[in-house]
Amino acid sequence: MSLCLWCQSIYAHPLDFRHLFSVSNQVGYCPQCLVKLEQIPAHQSCRLCGRDLTKLDAIYIKDGTCLDCKKWEEGPSHGLLEKNYALYSYNDFMKEIMSAFKFRGDVLLAEGFKPIVQMLYKRVIKESSLTWFEKARYLFFYQMGWQFKEYPYVIVPLPLSQKRLKERGYNQSVVLAELLQQRIIPAIRRSEDGGKQSKKGRAERLNTIQNPFRLDSDYTDAIYGQCVLLIDDIYTTGTTLRLAAAALKVAKPKHVISLTLCHG
Repeated sequence: MSLCLWCQSIYAHPLDFRHLFSVSNQVGYCPQCLVKLEQIPAHQSCRLCGRDLTKLDAIYIKDGTCLDCKKWEEGPSHGLLEKNYALYSYNDFMKEIMSAFKFRGDVLLAEGFKPIVQMLYKRVIKESSLTWFEKARYLFFYQMGWQFKEYPYVIVPLPLSQKRLKERGYNQSVVLAELLQQRIIPAIRRSEDGGKQSKKGRAERLNTIQNPFRLDSDYTDAIYGQCVLLIDDIYTTGTTLRLAAAALKVAKPKHVISLTLCHG
């Protein structure tokens, strides 16, 4: 039996091998709450930003890509970020959850997404440029919960400014990154005066020029020649993630992709 993290109702897990020998209560979301979350189908998502293409008219889609991403891809400053993976559409119910998670200190809400975040991470590995043997090795050890000296991706959560971190007490991107149970590298720093992206309109985000992020030189060697996976909570226009990826350019990573809980 489990307690729903959102509505506090008691619910039973379906009887499967994973829960058969579990004697302790587990945390998660009940079926009634899960059905309110709109998971993005992998085969119907934008190949670059991960948004749900079923929510767009056909005129806004070209070659499996939304027009927003086409503009980024064909623009003069395409940038280092290659692709984003997103789990859920940012609907009204998810907005309520994220508001409680980010602004009201309910950090435990993230724990309910752990199985599906880890599932998405496995998909990232499967779709990577690793050899089949490397993929099989990483997936096997990851499934077993064993730690590697080597990692398929360098996990880098997007930072908050020190002021914002002090106000909130935690970084929501770090909390989400910790769900992967892999080593986390805090390779990016954020300036104090960049302003909150959530307070900016879509046009203002897209026209952002000044980069609030910078590489922490202590982690240059950890990024050099590596595949980097940026972690953030919400993908809106992609500006924040692209600026974060740009901050890593000086360290010459091999690839940079990102994973977000939501696509707004």
